[in-house]
Amino acid sequence: MSLQPILIFGVLAITSAFGSSSKVSLSVDRPLNASQGSVPLKINCTFDKQKSGIRTVKRVRLLRSKIGDNGKPKDYSLIASVTPSNVNNVLGESEIVVSGEINQERYSNLDVEYKSLTEGYCYMYKCAADGPNIFYQKRSRIQTIRVRSINEGTCKKLQKPLIPDVSKAPSFIELQKEVYQCCVSSDVIKEQSEAIEQLEDGVNECSQKTSDLEEEMVNNAEKYGELANKVEAFNKLLSINTAKYIVSSIYKGKFYTLNREDMVFNLETMNNLCKGEGGRIMSLQPIFLLLGFLALASAFFGSLKKVSFTVDRPPKTSQGKIPLRIKCTFDKHGSGMKTVNSVSLLRSKIGDGGVLEGYELIVSVTPSKMNNVLGESEIVVSGEIEEARYSNLGVKYISPTEGFCYMYKCIADGSDFLSQNRSRFETIRVRSINEGTCEKPQKPFSPDISKAPSFIELQKEVNECCVSSDIIKEQSEAIEQLEDGVNECSEKTSDLEEEMLNNAERYEELTNNTAEKYQELANKVEAFNKLLSINTVKYIVSSIYKGRVYTLNREDMVFNLETMNNLCKGEGGYLVEFKDQDEQEFAETFVALVGNRIVLTGANCVEKACTFVYYNSKKPVTNVKWLPREPNNCKRVEQCVNIRRGGLSDIRCKGRGRFMCEILLM
Repeated sequence: MSLQPILIFGVLAITSAFGSSSKVSLSVDRPLNASQGSVPLKINCTFDKQKSGIRTVKRVRLLRSKIGDNGKPKDYSLIASVTPSNVNNVLGESEIVVSGEINQERYSNLDVEYKSLTEGYCYMYKCAADGPNIFYQKRSRIQTIRVRSINEGTCKKLQKPLIPDVSKAPSFIELQKEVYQCCVSSDVIKEQSEAIEQLEDGVNECSQKTSDLEEEMVNNAEKYGELANKVEAFNKLLSINTAKYIVSSIYKGKFYTLNREDMVFNLETMNNLCKGEGGRIMSLQPIFLLLGFLALASAFFGSLKKVSFTVDRPPKTSQGKIPLRIKCTFDKHGSGMKTVNSVSLLRSKIGDGGVLEGYELIVSVTPSKMNNVLGESEIVVSGEIEEARYSNLGVKYISPTEGFCYMYKCIADGSDFLSQNRSRFETIRVRSINEGTCEKPQKPFSPDISKAPSFIELQKEVNECCVSSDIIKEQSEAIEQLEDGVNECSEKTSDLEEEMLNNAERYEELTNNTAEKYQELANKVEAFNKLLSINTVKYIVSSIYKGRVYTLNREDMVFNLETMNNLCKGEGGYLVEFKDQDEQEFAETFVALVGNRIVLTGANCVEKACTFVYYNSKKPVTNVKWLPREPNNCKRVEQCVNIRRGGLSDIRCKGRGRFMCEILLM
């Protein structure tokens, strides 16, 4: 086994998916509009320690900030907290009731109940769980929630907690008929004004939600990119050849190596060898050094997947003449994948409300075959897997009307440079150009709300006399435009939520993979530290063989198997025991370093049975190579076993010489 002795980099306190990565949840129990004034506001903050990266929970805090005129929070202030020893109520028992506990097993919670029925609204609340990570560095996990007043007048900036019910807007068609007959009263115009205000509030509310999602998605993208960079750096560090070089610990983002065998000094040759490991020779030291930590360079998470979609669908004027074409292309460069096993295209029907009905495979391509699930009567398929760089998969629908109102997903499956299975995927929504063919109509533009006329001025005219049908028609178009705005904004929000969910899945996958690599890395670092602890003043240390090393004492000592085995245990090992002849051959090569000296192994003879067993494990000596005519004197005096080039021999357990230890690293 080849040891990769590298130091744990950065902070790998791995969290789970984006939305729940902090493992902090906030829930608010506030009265419904009908019962306001009878049920006080209740807030619950719960922290899930599992997979949060926090080793010990020190406290859980609840803070709040007044929502200003611009709808954004001001400065946060602490209102309550809980530690393992006490509960702290900052506002006092006259305003809130506080309860909670810290649980080091998994869940910790903090509950706040307002005594006054009107307090606690128009605030942004923040729940924070504090504690050290596995490296004893301070960490916090945070979640926020906005609590708006149900009675809008109590907030400085009116907040609408619900998307408006467009169905409540009166029918302008019926209204137009009445206007043709005579006159429209001011009450009708006022009703239309309220309907447009409601729709405007819906657009504002949806825009705010869209903005929040966009901001959260950018933050998630940064986390994903940072984690991807660390995985890329980890893969580069694994390439260092530790059979040739001893590697130092990390110092200021870099580490150094020393060649294990002496060589003739030649700066050009040495520097070229350093470059072969991704470094350079150190300018101030006349020894062979290599830079370790390669520059972290990984593409942004959006390009890491390296899967692209192109859709060729007919323009509106030619619909029904040109069939839909879809092409899926995967670029292996920079994707983290070494081998591409298949490229697949899946689709899911878009149902009512834009909800996906579940993906199904329609076509796939592997290096050896093409799989057309729908059949040649519905689609024509082409594609290939290219080992060099690009793999592609093309689909052409036979019928010009098929393929619309679907969500398509392209997936590239293969293995990375550690031979672990990996997938890269991308999704695209293909909507029908003829909106009537989809279950949910889609509007391709955003409304210009400023074009909606003023109902205040219109009301004045109505009070004087009569409103013409043209004005009513104008109001109808304005409300339709605002309805389109709500639909467009809701659609954008849905797309962002879906994209954020995809990002969360990618982030969680990368997180789990990195956690496994982190554990593997920690095991190797532990083995490296064990190797460093061997006393090289007293012992000569071999190179690594199948996860273990061997030592020879530098000075001769009186033979005593018990004493020698205890000295081996002091270095974390035992007197050598051979599993097979390959291991014995490796040990014989190592023995050559001390010339023709006698070197005792862990094998010895049990006098009564005259059989050889190992001193430490008491297991029988099997599958080894003896020198010719050996062993030959077990029953008498030769009860120890010597190793030299060519095989083993039994010798007396008296005299002086060396002994060989075996130390398991991993």
